[in-house]
Amino acid sequence: MVIYLRRFERVCRAGLSGAAIVSLSLGVGGCAGRPDPDAFVASDSTRAMEELRFLSSDSLEGRRTGEPGSALAREFIVAAFQDAGLQAPEGGFVQPFEFRPRRGDTTQLIQGANVVGYVPGTDPAAGTMVLTAHFDHVGIREGEVYNGADDNASGTVALMSIARYVVENPLRHSAVFAAVDGEEMGLQGARAFVAAGWPDDVVVNVNMDMVARSDSLLFASGTYHYPQLRPLLESIERRGPVVLRYGHDQPEVEGVEGEDDWTNSSDHGAFHAVGIPFVYFGVEDHEDYHRPTDDFERVDPAFFINAIRTVLAGVLAFDEGLGGVAAVAGTESREAVQQQARPEDVATIDGIIKAYYEVVSGPAGETADVERDRTLHHPEAWVAISNVDDSGKPVVHVMTLDGYYGDNAPRQEGFWEWETDRVTQRSGNMVHVWSSYATARTEGGEPYDRGVNSITLFYDGERWWVMNWMF
Repeated sequence: MVIYLRRFERVCRAGLSGAAIVSLSLGVGGCAGRPDPDAFVASDSTRAMEELRFLSSDSLEGRRTGEPGSALAREFIVAAFQDAGLQAPEGGFVQPFEFRPRRGDTTQLIQGANVVGYVPGTDPAAGTMVLTAHFDHVGIREGEVYNGADDNASGTVALMSIARYVVENPLRHSAVFAAVDGEEMGLQGARAFVAAGWPDDVVVNVNMDMVARSDSLLFASGTYHYPQLRPLLESIERRGPVVLRYGHDQPEVEGVEGEDDWTNSSDHGAFHAVGIPFVYFGVEDHEDYHRPTDDFERVDPAFFINAIRTVLAGVLAFDEGLGGVAAVAGTESREAVQQQARPEDVATIDGIIKAYYEVVSGPAGETADVERDRTLHHPEAWVAISNVDDSGKPVVHVMTLDGYYGDNAPRQEGFWEWETDRVTQRSGNMVHVWSSYATARTEGGEPYDRGVNSITLFYDGERWWVMNWMF
């Protein structure tokens, strides 16, 4: 258990109980009341391997969109969703769409179909997480079947395994599971899913594409664009034995050698195009990528099952750490928050720092002014709490603003905090503030605690935002 040596009261008044602190310290697998996800994946591993064997068999003829093998794969996934107990959206599990190919005969109209199911969340205000994996591949070429075991029967099976866990252990967020078609022809199924506009409260897309072939590395791509997701992923890094790495999401610079940019390389690209945050779990290309040798026999079963464990751990971390859609959405939500802010709070550095302390101050029996505090913080802001554990080792816990406040329980005692000194450093529109503070039980009373907050601010040309803070 983590012992907070200073400002423990601020954590408690924000709604982080002792049990919550334990869960932050132990990680996803230690959350009270939730069955061990690693044990579930282990128990499901035999079924997962058999599903992978079938989806990458010659009988499915490479699962090319619009071909009989694709229809067989779709029927198999529908049966798996039904057997797991997923609910069907309006219109049923099968969601058809049509498109014209980008190459060849562009007058041809190709019929595709996604398979979609969902599990309602326990908190209607939390929004929806959409998990995706494409089940199509490239079919038969020059008489050879391209079975696509890694690309992307593996992601499809991971999707089905995680769906089985979530049915048995519903998340706070609603969870939509979309096995999408037509990825190899230009993300067609994902684009159709996004264009349909259901659900309309998506907070994150978790995409799985090629998760079965690697010595040890599994990439989580997307945090360059959505840095608020990285602290949540970092909380699962040490679960092992899969090594989680970030990258493959930065724009390529001409003349500079670097990693391939995967930002639009798979179905997450359709979500990113409309501003929905994403994380793409996958491995780097290997010698069998888009070759007829991408077969079931070349999959590393241990890595594959551990990759499913890692993705599920990431999903659970997002479920615990992400707020509702207003907390993670893009420009529209940001403008809505900006309109709610008090002008005097965000017009100057003095104003936003003053408000920063006022929102947490007040008498016993009242709660912190969370709504006002949200108007100060950028929608992608994060909070970090530094302390030492029982052994004296420094530790840090990173969370969203909503995660920090929790249920925002009423104060047991009066709590007033104010700034006593400030050191400000500015570079363009970025400002860092070392803000010294004092804390008392009554307004203007004798301080019983003192400390320093590290606060990063950003000026967008119209107002100031709190980007992050740490104590």
